[in-house]
Amino acid sequence: MNDDNILDVICGSDDSYLYALHGNNGTQIWNASTGGAIQSKAALFDANSDREIDVAVGSNDNRMYLFRSSDGQQIWNYTVGDDISNAASIGDVDGDNKAEVVFGSKDSTLYCVNAENGLLQWKFVGGIFSWFTSSPTLADFTGDGRIDVIVGSFISPNNGLLVLDGFTGELVYRIADDNAVSSPIVLDFNGDNVNEAVWTNDNIVYLLSISEGGNRNYWQGLSGTQEFTRTGTQVDLDPDFDFLSTMSELFYGTNPASNDTDSDLMPDGWEAYHGLNPLINDSYLDFDSDGLTNIQEFNIG
Repeated sequence: MNDDNILDVICGSDDSYLYALHGNNGTQIWNASTGGAIQSKAALFDANSDREIDVAVGSNDNRMYLFRSSDGQQIWNYTVGDDISNAASIGDVDGDNKAEVVFGSKDSTLYCVNAENGLLQWKFVGGIFSWFTSSPTLADFTGDGRIDVIVGSFISPNNGLLVLDGFTGELVYRIADDNAVSSPIVLDFNGDNVNEAVWTNDNIVYLLSISEGGNRNYWQGLSGTQEFTRTGTQVDLDPDFDFLSTMSELFYGTNPASNDTDSDLMPDGWEAYHGLNPLINDSYLDFDSDGLTNIQEFNIG
């Protein structure tokens, strides 16, 4: 965080403060105040495409906060109706090549907030007693190349494993009538190039596969990375910040060290989301035949 090439520590406390500590000796770099105990894990990522790391963390004062990691300055906060005790998940769920912050609350609602300005993009209300206490996973579970939100919920009417459209927040699937308490894992477990989902409840492990499922994955709930390092940082998951995880880059054949493998001025993740080929320069083609070239679509947003 302080450009000394030594890993530092970010941690929240019941005293309502978020602390940044030197990794080599534990001394304080900065602290940032919230209005309540911090029981959720912080997510570290680039919120505004400046290649600087920011910190998103929920608090029991019913707010999600974004702080600058270099000095702890608050960038924004978003208020919900109850505690936020789960870790936020980060990814481009709407295909605009910018990050969103997705998180649940004990107010029975799952939220998607624009990471740059803290404005709400959508929310999904599970029901009066449906708590979202697990962290959502962001992956393609429906086979369209776009990022879905997969999250566990418990207490009816919307208990079970939920799959939401990342762009709209609309419910696509509700799988199983049983509660889903854990953060789901979404990966290709059997080598068929299709994502499966694993979650647990009441000492039972569930594995679900759907034939039309996708293969792209991004942020694993609570962990962040597909290697489950528990670091919760975009740098480990997606070092070139193109919204294709390193694991997905291997599937697409793109370069995990370059955010634009084919040098067509459109990032690899944006091309994958919109059905383009990130391995060839197709910037001046018109994929959807709407009179605008692909590069024009990207620049317009």
